[in-house]
Order: sequence, then structure tokens, then C-alpha cells
Amino acid sequence: KISTKQFESRRTFCSTGSNIILRKLSDVASMLKNGDAKNVVIVAGAGISTPSGIPDFRTPGSGLYDNLQHFKIPYPEAIFDIDFFHH
Repeated sequence: KISTKQFESRRTFCSTGSNIILRKLSDVASMLKNGDAKNVVIVAGAGISTPSGIPDFRTPGSGLYDNLQHFKIPYPEAIFDIDFFHH
């Protein structure tokens, strides 16, 4: 679990219909916890994954590259190819 305190000064954009609102990250976290947010999309850089416990591509044992056969992925770039998922 990552604390939002380290990001408290950062702002996030929330859209409610046609309105875009600037909010604190802690407000967004509260909305998620309370079920007040639907259809959530998070756009983040590569640095968000491993500190959050999300496996990355390269870590031996848990990374995608080491688990291609387990997930029946023919090559790493296939996860970015919509045609791969339609099969």
C-alpha cells in the first residue's frame, strides 16, 4: 500500500460528465474507496508499477518476459496488439 501523503501536493483531473475538476490525490482516493467513482482511467508512467506491487516486464520470475509461455503470449509485443486478444 502506498500512502497518498507523498503525493498530497499533486493535483489530479477528475471528469464528471462535461465538467473537469482539479482535485487532490487524497480526494480521488476517497472517491475510489467510497465507490463514488466509475469508469476510472489512470494514465501513469512506467515508474508506478513496481512500487505499487504490479509486476513489471523484466523482473526474473515475476516479469512478463519470464512468463510468456505461462500466459500463452507468443512474443512480448503481442500484449499491445488488439488482434492478439481477438483470437
